[in-house]
Amino acid sequence: MNFRSDINGLRAIAVIAVVLFHFKVAGFSGGFVGVDIFFVISGYLMTKIIFTKLEADSFRLSQFYLARSRRIIPALVFLCVVLLIGLWWVLPPSEMMRFSRQVASSVTFVSNILYWRESGYFDVTSHEKWLLHTWSLSVEWQFYILYPVALLLAKKIFSVVSLRWLLLGAAFASFALSAILPLRWADAGFFLLPTRAWEMLAGGLIFLFPMAFSKFQSIMLEILGLVLIVLSVVFLSPSAQWPGWQAMIPVMGAVLVMYAARGESLITGNRVMQFIGAISYSLYLWHWPIFVGLNYTDMANNHLWIMAGIATSVICAIGSYYLIETPSRSGTLLRPVITLSDVRLLVGYGVLCCSICVAGLAVLFFGGVPGRMSPVVVNADSEKLNRNPRQRECNVTVSQNPKSPQCIFGSQSKNIALVVIGDSHANAIVTAVAEAVAKDNSGVLYLGADGCSYVQHLSTKFFPACAKYNADVAALLAKDYPDIPVLIINRATAALVGPNEESKPAISYIDNTPSTDENFSRLFKQRYITTLCDMASTRAVYVLNPIPEMGVDVPQTLIRNQLFHHADADIGISLQDYYQRHREIRAINQEQVQACGAKILDPVPYLCDDKMCWGSVGGRSLYYDDDHLSEYGNRRLVPLFSQIQIEQKVLPTN
Repeated sequence: MNFRSDINGLRAIAVIAVVLFHFKVAGFSGGFVGVDIFFVISGYLMTKIIFTKLEADSFRLSQFYLARSRRIIPALVFLCVVLLIGLWWVLPPSEMMRFSRQVASSVTFVSNILYWRESGYFDVTSHEKWLLHTWSLSVEWQFYILYPVALLLAKKIFSVVSLRWLLLGAAFASFALSAILPLRWADAGFFLLPTRAWEMLAGGLIFLFPMAFSKFQSIMLEILGLVLIVLSVVFLSPSAQWPGWQAMIPVMGAVLVMYAARGESLITGNRVMQFIGAISYSLYLWHWPIFVGLNYTDMANNHLWIMAGIATSVICAIGSYYLIETPSRSGTLLRPVITLSDVRLLVGYGVLCCSICVAGLAVLFFGGVPGRMSPVVVNADSEKLNRNPRQRECNVTVSQNPKSPQCIFGSQSKNIALVVIGDSHANAIVTAVAEAVAKDNSGVLYLGADGCSYVQHLSTKFFPACAKYNADVAALLAKDYPDIPVLIINRATAALVGPNEESKPAISYIDNTPSTDENFSRLFKQRYITTLCDMASTRAVYVLNPIPEMGVDVPQTLIRNQLFHHADADIGISLQDYYQRHREIRAINQEQVQACGAKILDPVPYLCDDKMCWGSVGGRSLYYDDDHLSEYGNRRLVPLFSQIQIEQKVLPTN
């Protein structure tokens, strides 16, 4: 296959965009489109290889898969081995377990499915996933597996010429799916092949529908294509649902540059771009773990460390390209078995991937091997997992028609003493409520939903059907539990003014008015008080004032302070900062006392002293992340919840 320097230069543009986006360089907010450009390039090259050989009746699956294996697997496996060895000394058990899953899924090319299934309210931030970037390799590999098989089967029915039109139809179908996918399926749309296939098929259509252009026309096509790519890199936002219709902009940019086919281009054909294009795969592999390392050591916002990280990425990429990639492609990396058949070489690559997968699963099986770490680190790490043991069981699945599992905490009796509603803060605290309230063979009914504060007409980007869910909860309470007291536990400040961590959804809506609108605060306050008054008109209502939010992952910070600074100081925020962050919600809660009569429960005396609100005490975390109390921490509130008076008649559940 003839080498095309314009495509190699386009690879350079793509990887530069991705790297600078991930390292948070200003002006590259849309640099993530580099992955979409890579997909277009891959689709073109794979289509050219397959169709050229199909027309010559010389296509062999084993040869095709072997070529792809040589291109992708050795450098990926090398990266995983280096990270497994290096991170062995610094990751606490829970993080090592998470990383081991990433390794196993990466070398088996299903990491895109792993990250899709992990996505959700309690998902860890992307900057802590060392192999997150391998999702795109998994998508490509799945395309490599299915694409030639589908073409071989279709060729038995259709001519090679007819296949072009079938692929055009498939590309339109995949694009339509990605463009109309509902918001609740946004994560699936981002990570999975069906909504990404059109980008690779778009590249394939360049080969299947060739066009000839004059030199002037080619120059104009290249300029237009590069302008579309630059506009995408500079102006597109990662907050957009992707890949939707906007993905057509960088994809069309790449298509136009490739149609132009200007090997003599000053932009894509110069020596620097050619070199970067040559090492683009290794650079893509190495840059992300290096950035995660900077984030892990709190250096990701330091400009000097950012430059050092980019430089280190390039150095590692050069080493990987010359020591791993080049020998593996030529076959010299496996010189002792170079005479083996294609099938046996493929088996060898499979065994290599399976070996790394087994190593990752072994670490996972042994609980992250806690013996590697000091007891202080292990104890702090264990608090990450010390959360409501029924958290997942009692979670409400985000959908158009969400339903509560209606979990009962306490004695598991059918007699309900109290109903707890709210969001994930309610989920984190409900066991402490049950310990304080559920007595005399009674239980606490939990109707909360993560990411959905109990305020009527409220919805969020994470939970679009939150308003419907809350309306259903109100109807259920009126019908089946008319006299049972209710405790409302919301992270209401996050709904009103936004969360204080960037990894969580930031936009809320009241009656479809977004939190970015100047009228949102007024509407929120009205709905908040109306919600409490409606509830308090028929029953006793208790409202928990906001839980202190630490702003940092408490167990993680304790661990890293111990590992990197040998410090064991407790984590906390000033009492003044707490009051400042939550002043609006606390004021609204106080106002509703006169309007509605709901009783306020204040966690401050139990979690704060006269100066500080503590996230850890004596080196033990009270939280399992930055704002959710752990099972250890929530027990500090048991005396507070004991103030709840259960006066109404206890009713049986249905």
